[in-house]
Amino acid sequence: MRYPEIVGTGSFYPSLATNEQILSVLKPKKPDGSFIEPAWLERHFGIKTRGFDFDFERGKKRSPEDDGVYDSHLAIQAARRALENAEITSDQIGSVIHVSATPDFAIFQNHFSELILALELSANAQFIHINLGCAALATAFEVVHGELLRMGGEKYVLLVASQ
Repeated sequence: MRYPEIVGTGSFYPSLATNEQILSVLKPKKPDGSFIEPAWLERHFGIKTRGFDFDFERGKKRSPEDDGVYDSHLAIQAARRALENAEITSDQIGSVIHVSATPDFAIFQNHFSELILALELSANAQFIHINLGCAALATAFEVVHGELLRMGGEKYVLLVASQ
């Protein structure tokens, strides 16, 4: 039996925002009621910046029409880079496992349609979505293993995690 192996990786990250920028909008408080300071985040968590697609001048999330970055955009860019890194084409993909707990829209999960169209994936490929938050990746590796066994080594599995 052949064991699963990672043949390529890819990642994508939106523009970075500083703690100061993010806290000026969110204004979270500590249990004692005081506002969280940027230095507190850095000291306790080591966080200086994070991906945060937000128009700070207008005070709102960018819309898709304003080049806003949504979960499916993160997934597509990371998947493209992984396929390129692995030197495989979309027609070699037999199954797509998508891990995310942050859909683009609350009422309609369009991840698969976005991935299929953008990556030109086969309609015959299996598509599995796992929504378990941070714990989903461990489950996803088990599902990948099962999909590889099911396909008998004829196709690749594309695992995409985006949040």
